[in-house]
Amino acid sequence: MPKEFAGFLAAIFVMILAGISYKLITKRDEFKKLRDSGQVLNLNIALLLFSFFREEDDELKKAHEKLAIIGILHVILGTALAVLAGSLVSYYRGEY
Repeated sequence: MPKEFAGFLAAIFVMILAGISYKLITKRDEFKKLRDSGQVLNLNIALLLFSFFREEDDELKKAHEKLAIIGILHVILGTALAVLAGSLVSYYRGEY
């Protein structure tokens, strides 16, 4: 088993939790109209950034922008926490 396995496992675990957290947030009632309109509510950055280019009079713009900000924060913070968790596990195991 590679020395870094525990660190990679911790990092993967954090990323999975970030994805689950985002999916639970998309289940809120405030995003019901987005779900009903057929929008893909995932962590695809290209689709999240599309929300900022919607027409001003679009009734879904505000909810889509809010969800995009939440999604982008999940990606950024999830990645940072995954790297931190992986590094800490490897450090405490004496691999660095």
